[in-house]
Amino acid sequence: MTKMHSISIIAKRISPESREEAQQIISSLTYKNDTSVFLTDDWQLSWLASLPTLPDIVLFYTVGKHHGDPAPVGYTLLGTRAIKPYLPFQVSLVNQSGHTKSDQVWVEFNDIICPDTMKHGCIKALIALVFKRYRNLQLTVSMCHKTVPWEQVCQQNNITYSTLVTQAYRHKLPGAKQDIETQLYNALSANSRQQMRRTQRAITSTFGHITLTEAKHSEQRDYFSALSPLHILKWGGTDEGSGFQNPYFVAHHTHLISQFPDRVALIKVTAGSTLLGYAYYLKDERNIYFYCAGVNEEIATNKVKPGHVLHFLAMAHFAAQGYEAYDFMAGDFRYKKSLSNEGYTMATLTLVNPSWLSRLIDKSWSGIKKALHAVTRKATTPP
Repeated sequence: MTKMHSISIIAKRISPESREEAQQIISSLTYKNDTSVFLTDDWQLSWLASLPTLPDIVLFYTVGKHHGDPAPVGYTLLGTRAIKPYLPFQVSLVNQSGHTKSDQVWVEFNDIICPDTMKHGCIKALIALVFKRYRNLQLTVSMCHKTVPWEQVCQQNNITYSTLVTQAYRHKLPGAKQDIETQLYNALSANSRQQMRRTQRAITSTFGHITLTEAKHSEQRDYFSALSPLHILKWGGTDEGSGFQNPYFVAHHTHLISQFPDRVALIKVTAGSTLLGYAYYLKDERNIYFYCAGVNEEIATNKVKPGHVLHFLAMAHFAAQGYEAYDFMAGDFRYKKSLSNEGYTMATLTLVNPSWLSRLIDKSWSGIKKALHAVTRKATTPP
């Protein structure tokens, strides 16, 4: 239990027996997040609808000098991952399930879902709940933007933690009444501006006039399906693979698009009769978040960069609708850096259970992993 002046906050862990029960619990909470599209009911309910195994729900309550039952002030979903299948020790994860396929939807701007005034208390209550069991060695908050409250609670309570920082980018868009295209060009570096004009000229002269079309609600699932093979072609051969090869990823986004069409946007960009690509976005009232794209790589050359043109036209399109920022989110890719005018960071925080037994187990396991890694490197190094 953690105190905030005359109010205390407690955490209660619930293991829902059905998807319907989990969705009902979340839908019934009065506090609704408005700071991250990944923490809205729309996203969370769609994620729950796609999961083969449900995570627990941790509810936070205020307990003060009031009558009646304590009032819930927020929640988080809480999954677990065993450090090894044959060992009883695990890591707990905020708003993740602990299963790679289920987590490929990849939450960003991750945090406990509660008012900022309650954040410190909820963090402390969650830490107390998770770490009261020695076998919970760590608590991980992946891709958190506002890390200060977490760091402060850890420092105040002697909790050891580490952070893994990831670079992110966005483009603050010009106002809808301005000369949008000129303003966007001027926001780019001289080199990026020259490259953008050159690739637009090359595409237009080769394929024809460039056009952007945004899907109507009735067309969104068709655009999503059309994006799929292009995304698989680009990412299918990587270690993680394309999300479109993952049925849980597809189920999550299909539910989101079908049930909450105002939360997403999908566009198609063509030049004459030639497809340049599709892109898929999440959105709130002020910002548009680039989630993924499928680009026609067959026409790409040093001078023809269909992905760059897609993003430039998309920025102009959404600026005209009044959006304030085009957010590329996390990922230190060159194209994001060249097309953005502002950088920021997210971080994955890993908190270590402070109990002496848990710390001993955690250190021992870390030593074992290092030894195994060294043996593996030695075995694979040619003489």
